[in-house]
Amino acid sequence: MEAATSERKATFAAVLAVAEFRALWLAELFSQLGDQAARVALAVLVYQRTDSAALTGLTYALTFLPSMVGGLTLSWIGDRYPRREVIFVVDLLRAALVALMALPGMPLPVLCVLLAVMTALGGPFKAAQLALLADVLKGDQYVLGLSIRQITIQSAQIAGFLGGGLLAQGFSPATGLVIDAVTFVMSALLVRLGLRHRAPTARDSGRRGALGEGLGCSRCGEIRGCGPWRH
Repeated sequence: MEAATSERKATFAAVLAVAEFRALWLAELFSQLGDQAARVALAVLVYQRTDSAALTGLTYALTFLPSMVGGLTLSWIGDRYPRREVIFVVDLLRAALVALMALPGMPLPVLCVLLAVMTALGGPFKAAQLALLADVLKGDQYVLGLSIRQITIQSAQIAGFLGGGLLAQGFSPATGLVIDAVTFVMSALLVRLGLRHRAPTARDSGRRGALGEGLGCSRCGEIRGCGPWRH
């Protein structure tokens, strides 16, 4: 299958014709929509409870720090364990965390902690997803796949902000959070059912430092001098 994929002409249509890539692509779309909409819903919830624009802005800003920390410290999980299963488990965990955030009367500090953990889990999700992308697509198709992924992320961020605001205004922040949890479940099922199992290689499963894992290439582990064109 991989040989046939690499021989296809590198076009966006050919990339989207790869079934495993479509599963990864749609999972990324739902995951990004859930991330952004959850941020908006939480910001609205904080404003409703505190009537403080400062606390709302601070809460929203703090949601981006765990994402960076998770990328640096947790992305090694996406290399040490089977990547399809990593994405599946991470998305189910994020769905559970968002569902807890939607419970009535949840204290604001607990909400912030739950959101921080949820966004930090994006680290292993992205590491596993990028590594799987390199397994599914080869050559020029891999480069086009990265382009599609980047466009999807940017578009989903805008749509997530807009959708989260509309859900919070038309229904309630809790309803928006429940819908966000559903998007993570959909992402998990897409990857679990749409991709075949791949065991991690010996080099992937070797133990390296957490920071090195976060900064290194998800394919070879090198921190500098590496890029997708080398794989």
